[in-house]
Amino acid sequence: KKVTDKDIAMVEKIESVIGGQDRKSLYDEVQAAKEKIEHLTPFQLLRRDLKSALTDKVKVSLSAVPTPVSEFLQLKDVWKDVESFMQEEGSDLILVNGYRITE
Repeated sequence: KKVTDKDIAMVEKIESVIGGQDRKSLYDEVQAAKEKIEHLTPFQLLRRDLKSALTDKVKVSLSAVPTPVSEFLQLKDVWKDVESFMQEEGSDLILVNGYRITE
């Protein structure tokens, strides 16, 4: 469930202050902004949605990037950024999960 009762209560509280809004248009605008990634470097994309798992022997980073991996791998300086990212995160392994949301 993406929308909770608390989410609805907060939206209603905000709307009581700023007035009613076209929720569908607002949602579409926010989604479009979230999907706009052209201005981000590969390093920033890796950091954008990062989960890590650490054992006593290894650290694994899982990055979800909002583009297919085949497209991600074509980005400028991708391997340099992957290496820098792994060094900064102290990761022994990185898994990149590419996705694209369509209606």
